[in-house]
Amino acid sequence: MKEIKVYGIRKSGTRYLTNIIQNNVDNDLYNVEEAGTTSKFGWKHGKPQYFEDAYYVFIIRGLEEWLSSMWSNPLIGYEPTWKGSNNFKDFVTSSFTLEEGKTPQPPYHFRNIFELYYYKINWYLKFFDGHQNCAVIKLEPLRKDHFLVKTILESFQIIPTTQFEDVIIDTNSKEFGVRTRKSDYKLTKSDKNLIKKFKINRFERRLANLSCLIHI
Repeated sequence: MKEIKVYGIRKSGTRYLTNIIQNNVDNDLYNVEEAGTTSKFGWKHGKPQYFEDAYYVFIIRGLEEWLSSMWSNPLIGYEPTWKGSNNFKDFVTSSFTLEEGKTPQPPYHFRNIFELYYYKINWYLKFFDGHQNCAVIKLEPLRKDHFLVKTILESFQIIPTTQFEDVIIDTNSKEFGVRTRKSDYKLTKSDKNLIKKFKINRFERRLANLSCLIHI
């Protein structure tokens, strides 16, 4: 059985992407389960491990939308010194130690949350550049066109199901795809200007017009 592995930072759409693939391939031929903490492939939010007989798909969410989601829906292990503050500036500029019990290990010290974002994206892009049977997809274009996943699968010579379907990720609203939650923080002009100061141009240039990249 061939393995198809999905990786991405938390809050980037890994579950959504995994579900699309899982629902549109023959699960007797392909294992599309999310990589857990004990998987030989490494945790789905951590550093990927390469095996020649597997396919890899990395999902990236745009920085501003990702920050908005992280600020609105904090996760255990992503709570730096701004914990308890209602100030977005404190959130993005505070240093913190990531202790997820998964990866990186030992606990890694980040100067701010931007460093975490680019640190992990650097993992994914380096892995993509250095290995075959890999793809990188961006969440925002995927929401608008789930057939991008079909393009990736066919490039891997994986035959998808006849009716390639999107998945309902929110069972209450019955909406398809990962949407921006109504509760997500709306960035102000001041917030966006602050974010610009921390953007790393060499990454942002590569991600700017990205829908999906495939390396066969």
